Amino acid sequence: MKRIAILIGLIWIIVSTSQAQRPIQERVEAMRSAYITDYLQLSTEEAQIFWPIYNEYKASEKTIRKEYRVNGDIRMMSDQEAEQVVLRGFEREE
Repeated sequence: MKRIAILIGLIWIIVSTSQAQRPIQERVEAMRSAYITDYLQLSTEEAQIFWPIYNEYKASEKTIRKEYRVNGDIRMMSDQEAEQVVLRGFEREE
């Protein structure tokens, strides 16, 4: 837990002080990739196999999240609409 807190702190410092032109999201993704590669201790060959699979997984995850996104304000929905949102959430989790 302490390592995670330190890592998050370091990432925050790097992100907040960096002068790079890339958007923050891209920098965070690069740091995430470096962290995962280091944590899994991937060799060059393993990384070449792992990252395309991981990127495909993340893209499909993003597509699924977008598909199940709630449109509009949930507080303004009828009970039936809210129930459908909850059921779709359960469906997505499966």
